[in-house]
Amino acid sequence: MRLSFAFRLSAISLAMTGLFVSTAVSAQSLEDRIRSLESQIGQMESTPGQGSGGAVEIYGSLRTFATYQSVDSDLGDDSSTDINDAASRIGIRTSTSHGDWTATARGEWAVRIGGNADFGDGRLAYVQVGHKALGKIGVGQQWGGFYNHVGAVTDIGNNGTPGGYSAIGGGFRLGNLISYTNSIGPVAIQVDNQFDGEDDTSSTSNNRDNLELYGLSASISESNCTVGVAYQERKLDDSNGSDKLAGIAVGYKFGSAYISASYVDRDNATGADPKAYDLSGSYSMGKNTLIGHYYNLDTDNAAGDKTNGVLLSVQHQMNDQLRLWTSLRLDDADTDNKETTSVDFGMRYDFSMSL
Repeated sequence: MRLSFAFRLSAISLAMTGLFVSTAVSAQSLEDRIRSLESQIGQMESTPGQGSGGAVEIYGSLRTFATYQSVDSDLGDDSSTDINDAASRIGIRTSTSHGDWTATARGEWAVRIGGNADFGDGRLAYVQVGHKALGKIGVGQQWGGFYNHVGAVTDIGNNGTPGGYSAIGGGFRLGNLISYTNSIGPVAIQVDNQFDGEDDTSSTSNNRDNLELYGLSASISESNCTVGVAYQERKLDDSNGSDKLAGIAVGYKFGSAYISASYVDRDNATGADPKAYDLSGSYSMGKNTLIGHYYNLDTDNAAGDKTNGVLLSVQHQMNDQLRLWTSLRLDDADTDNKETTSVDFGMRYDFSMSL
């Protein structure tokens, strides 16, 4: 009886051992299969055209300032203190090359410092393919040629684009854009075409083959001087008219000083012909820079209203990442005899890292 019991116990032990061994072999086999599958997936992702290789950069510029503003007008006096944002952004840029060909993809999103700290409004999103001699073609939301060749020349401050250029509605970033850029010696050109997706039967298409906007801009840089010109025309909905912008800008650098000026003329088919003038200058002394800006906007309305302003700013570059600045801005508008005084104290932190 004891022998029979021992025999049964031995049989049960052998069966359990066999089960454990079988389970271990199955688990090992499953792990091997998972590793094999992961290896195959990795090989698929690393094949040409699957996203491997190339240079990747993550960058950002966080810009914030505290501002005190006083307003004096026919409607009354007022003052306020606030925390504002000065066009903060975070982006990613990647590029690759093959012989004389290059390809770049870029995405950039706004960061709102102040208020609810909103994040995510798109600033840039495009893919660009270029050839060393033939130029580059970009598709998506990009900087328009009008800003690149006219607006950027006088845009040297820390808090927003120059007053006149911005007030008249000069070109900035454009969505649904196909652009062509090229440089030939000292000459750079950009051709812009924006499409809105409307068909030819739309009441707002104006038989323009879906073309919403087109522009042509160019600049020449020789020695320390840059001269840029630009023309942009956008169709107006439900009318046969167009909104036209024409501008010219000049920038000159000598030693530690820089001076620039721009002129923009607008014809929006309403009979008015507003004009904007901007004059900017800077002088650097080591890590400190003095910045000055003057603008004038002639609205060309029935009342003949004009707006002009001046900005004086001092900035200190702590290091490659951190900049501190302060500014005084005075704006004088004929409308309601409005005079605005702004005092700002700001910080800017830039970063960039390659992956």
